[in-house]
Amino acid sequence: MRLPRLEPALHRRAAQWLLSCGSLPETLAHGAASGDWGFTADALIDDLAIGQLFTGLRSGELDQLFAGMDLKAAGPATDLVRAARELSQCDVERGLSHLHHAGASWPQHPSGRPRN
Repeated sequence: MRLPRLEPALHRRAAQWLLSCGSLPETLAHGAASGDWGFTADALIDDLAIGQLFTGLRSGELDQLFAGMDLKAAGPATDLVRAARELSQCDVERGLSHLHHAGASWPQHPSGRPRN
């Protein structure tokens, strides 16, 4: 028996568990399947893996995964991933636009100082 309304929640739960186990590829796959693009982008950035969009064995796979990111997904992490995707495809203008948007929406510096 399939319960389609439960699938996003189950994928989200699996992604959170996989993240706690250190399994980034599976975390990203389940995060994307859940439709929680903020979580999925955060996971990529928090693991310091955003550079994998530019180079490496998984760059094509990551590009395809994040190509499905909902246009409504908002936040600094999603903007940063969008910027990386655009820049990896040599679209500097769009990449910089996303970078500026990410920078403007990034939270205050962890020390409490205002960002420069």
